[in-house]
Amino acid sequence: MNAVQFENKLNVSPTTTKDKVLSVRVEDSLYSLLEELTEDWKTGSVSKTVRTLLLYYFSPMFYEEQWKQVHSEDFSKYVQELLNEGNEIELQKYKNMLEKFSSYLKLFRTINEKVNATEQFLSEHEEMLEKVVSRLEEVSILWKGKVFEGKKKQK
Repeated sequence: MNAVQFENKLNVSPTTTKDKVLSVRVEDSLYSLLEELTEDWKTGSVSKTVRTLLLYYFSPMFYEEQWKQVHSEDFSKYVQELLNEGNEIELQKYKNMLEKFSSYLKLFRTINEKVNATEQFLSEHEEMLEKVVSRLEEVSILWKGKVFEGKKKQK
């Protein structure tokens, strides 16, 4: 799918009618996290926050295609032709794309900070977590052994 096809499929804007409903059941803790993100990002509702997260997931392929197009050798010539012709409508499309990309970049940085914080926490606690998992595996093996011995005695 090329960038234009993807953008047409995506067709997301504040004025776009949201006529499809997606119902998802989540744990209280996940919903609380979504509410926190809603406040942090000032999206106004959990639904908008979830839509933003979905867009975050799907947007990279769109922006990659746009990036390639904008950084092609022909693009500078194309923009110059548009300026010479006074084609403001076509130029506005690229200005809009830049605004969308800037918003995406801001969101990306926010999410990336949270991912980095999680990675740092896990790295700092990896050894402890490995010990806990190892101990739980030992307990599981002992428990299975006791259950097996109990079944043998019952026979």
